Amino acid sequence: MQWSNRYHYHGMFSADQPDDMAGFLQHFHAAVARLVNFRWGRYGPVWSSRATVTPALADQKAQLQGLRYLLAQPVKAGIARHPRDWHGPSSTEWLLEGTPLTGERVDQTAYTLAGRNGKDPGDRKDYCSSLQLQLSPLPCFAGMAEDEWRQVVRDLADSIAESGPTTPPTAPSAEEQLAAAAARADEDGTVPSELPQQAAGVPKSKRPERRKKRLVHASCEADEEAFLAELKLVQAAHAAAAELLRTEVARAQSGLPARAVQFPDWTFPAAAPARPLRAALIEKAMTVRG
Repeated sequence: MQWSNRYHYHGMFSADQPDDMAGFLQHFHAAVARLVNFRWGRYGPVWSSRATVTPALADQKAQLQGLRYLLAQPVKAGIARHPRDWHGPSSTEWLLEGTPLTGERVDQTAYTLAGRNGKDPGDRKDYCSSLQLQLSPLPCFAGMAEDEWRQVVRDLADSIAESGPTTPPTAPSAEEQLAAAAARADEDGTVPSELPQQAAGVPKSKRPERRKKRLVHASCEADEEAFLAELKLVQAAHAAAAELLRTEVARAQSGLPARAVQFPDWTFPAAAPARPLRAALIEKAMTVRG
C-alpha cells in the first residue's frame, strides 16, 4: 500500500469470495475515516471519491506489474529517489525488509462515555492504542520462500529507482506538502495550520496528461483481450438481470408471484426501482382508506 496524499492511496488486495472485497473496502475506508476525524478533531467526508478497483490476473508478471505501478508513484512524480524514501504511510519497508507496520486503534465509545454530562474527556490520544498490522504477500508468491519473494520486490524497487521520474522535477503540490507536514506532525496531534511556501523560481506542479485507464493488469495483450471479452459477457449478463429485476418488481406491484433475480458473481446487484414501488404502495394504501 502506498498513501499518496490525504485523499488518495494505491493498494493491492486479494479475496477468495466475490463479496469479500466490497465488504472489506467498505469496512476499511469507514474505519480510516472515523480514525482520521477522531484523531484530528474534525467532521465530514475524508475520501474524495469512491474506490476504483482494477483487477490483476493471477500470473506473477501481471501482479508484479500492478506492484510496480504502486511502488513507483513517488519516484515517477520526482518526490523520492527510491520507493523506500517516500515519507507518507506505506507498506514498502514491510515488503522490502519485513519491517513491522504499526497503526492506531481508537476507542470512540470510551471517549464518548467520558465526555457525557459536559465532562472533559481529556486528550484524544489517551483513547488511541497501537496495533501491529498483519499483511500477506502477493498470491503469485505462494510457494516461494520469504527471502526469495522479498528479493524479487527489492529488485523491482531498485529498477524503479534506476528508471527515475517520468516527469520533470517540480515543486511539491499543496496536497503533497500537506501530507509531508502531517507525517512530521508533533506527537501532541496538532494539525499543521500552514503549508510551506513554494520556492522562488520553481514552477508549480502541472498534472501530466493521463493515458486511458486500463481495465486490468495483464502480462500480455492476449490475456488482456481475453479478460475484456469475458468482461463484456458479464456486463451483458448484468444488464439482462437488471431488466429481469424490473420485470419482477412490476409483477410484484401487480400482485402476481415474483421470482428472485440472480446477478453475476463479482458484481453489485442493480437497485430495485423503489420509486414506482413506493408510488404503487401509496396508491394502494389510499384505496384501502377510501
